[in-house]
Amino acid sequence: RATDAIDNAIQSGQPVDPLAGQLTEQAIQAYQKVLDLDPATADYGNPVVEVARMALGNAYHQQGIIAYLQGDNPAALQSFEQALAFLEDVRGSFEVSVKEDESHRRYLTQVYEYIGETYQWQGLAFEVASDYPAAIQSYQQSLASYQLCTVQAESTPDQIIQDIVGGYCQPRAAETQSLYDTLTGGQ
Repeated sequence: RATDAIDNAIQSGQPVDPLAGQLTEQAIQAYQKVLDLDPATADYGNPVVEVARMALGNAYHQQGIIAYLQGDNPAALQSFEQALAFLEDVRGSFEVSVKEDESHRRYLTQVYEYIGETYQWQGLAFEVASDYPAAIQSYQQSLASYQLCTVQAESTPDQIIQDIVGGYCQPRAAETQSLYDTLTGGQ
């Protein structure tokens, strides 16, 4: 529901519904609770802790977008850093686990998407702060992550992976490339 509220605010140009921030905070608390419980993968048959870390990273990403849209750029940058700490950490786990369990490729694709989007928004926040070198670096990292996301679709016919790549990674990579080109003069 928070994602829908954020999307509606972006599309309409209206302020973000305050409920989005509350829902995102509830998500952060819920995913942190899962991490505190530290459930064993063997007990549940899937990587519960890694999925919770990925979801927590995405929740911090949402928190950053909300702060950015509300004009609180320092809070946005802080939330994006928190998001990236979780997402970059769990990325390595899925890069290893996909070699042993092909079904984890969906998680890996999703984490690449989340990382790409977080760096993209971080780049926007750096632009607002007039830190253009940092924005360029964030856009480069975003593009690299979207490329890794896109590569996942090349090795599988999995429709969910194809949907993530075609619906999110590729269009957002095009947006990021445009932002990057604007800052660098297309170099």
